[in-house]
Amino acid sequence: MATPSVAPLDLVSRFAAGDTSSEVMQHMRGGFSAWVRAGATVPLERCLKLPNTPKRARLLQRDHWLCEVVRLLNEVSAWAASVAVARELDVFLTRGPWRVWQDLDAPPLEASELRTALFHLAKANGGRSLTPRHVSRRVGHIFERQ
Repeated sequence: MATPSVAPLDLVSRFAAGDTSSEVMQHMRGGFSAWVRAGATVPLERCLKLPNTPKRARLLQRDHWLCEVVRLLNEVSAWAASVAVARELDVFLTRGPWRVWQDLDAPPLEASELRTALFHLAKANGGRSLTPRHVSRRVGHIFERQ
């Protein structure tokens, strides 16, 4: 399975946190260069490939974390991954640590990679479950690139 590319929102978030890696700086330089070339007539968020509303930002984050959960579960097909993600998210929300963690800004440091990704997915999705069909529509592209 291919690793999903890094979302522009994540690159900008990393930049805001002080990350100056070449990947982050290349994205920022490209966005600002496009903005300057356009004479500031194009919104900066568009040049940086960022969502322009809070709802779109939340959905972009949700989809990023869906892809991350798929990567961590390491399933071999889009449908198997979709069923597994929906099941893991449902268990995390109903019988897992979500009830205790939901008011936190970040999961505890000792949380596994999977639980960390599920936490961020749950936050971005408002603490709601997703059906396998919905997950499949959002992550199917990962398996098409194989």
